[in-house]
Amino acid sequence: MDRKFQIQQDKIALRSFVDNFHWSSGLSDEEAKLNLHDGLREIVYGNGYHAGNALLVTKNGYIITCYHCIFDYQTRPVFIRSLDGKGYRIEKICGYSTSNDIALAKIALEGPAEPIRYRFAVKHDIEQRFVVDLLVRIENRLKKKTGVIHFPMLSTYKNRGQAIRNEDLRNQVAIHMNGQPGDSGGIITTERSEIYGVLASRSYRFRVNPLTGVKYDEQVVATCTFWFEALGIIQKVIGYR
Repeated sequence: MDRKFQIQQDKIALRSFVDNFHWSSGLSDEEAKLNLHDGLREIVYGNGYHAGNALLVTKNGYIITCYHCIFDYQTRPVFIRSLDGKGYRIEKICGYSTSNDIALAKIALEGPAEPIRYRFAVKHDIEQRFVVDLLVRIENRLKKKTGVIHFPMLSTYKNRGQAIRNEDLRNQVAIHMNGQPGDSGGIITTERSEIYGVLASRSYRFRVNPLTGVKYDEQVVATCTFWFEALGIIQKVIGYR
């Protein structure tokens, strides 16, 4: 197939995926759940070590994942494992945001340039405490964890030992959940299989006594990047207006 034609087809598929955000509610409960489970893939390094998770957005291999899971794909092999166990190497990172830890990448997957349909949660409808699920794949097995979102974030957080100001996390939200290494890139969903965001990292939430400066009520939480940020990356890549 002509390269320019393929690029144009890819852009059409990605634009259709973005447009899908507005009409995905037409999916049945079973379709939404099945598409989500089938679209979630495991990221592994060349030595087979589990590295994270990714979500297919088109049938020909565009994925959304955490940037930190794949940023070094040019210096070491990084693969997306298919449901039958075959590995597909990442060809390129198309667009990314380091501050939101989100990336759009392409793998060498044969398939039609068509979007995969998912349901999406609307941010302004769910700005209270509510229960969510985290879906991940480890050793190619689908696993689910449950947590509680706290919105907005009101406390101080640490990520990988460095303090992060709340204003730096305006596109992320805290989830009280026992996250583990390798959960990154997992999909945060509602009970109706609506995508809310992408798990970015584990953080440490704590309060400080203003009189003594002593930390208390320290808890391990996970940070979730809103799915709107993933859509924004796709829009930039295809020049969506």
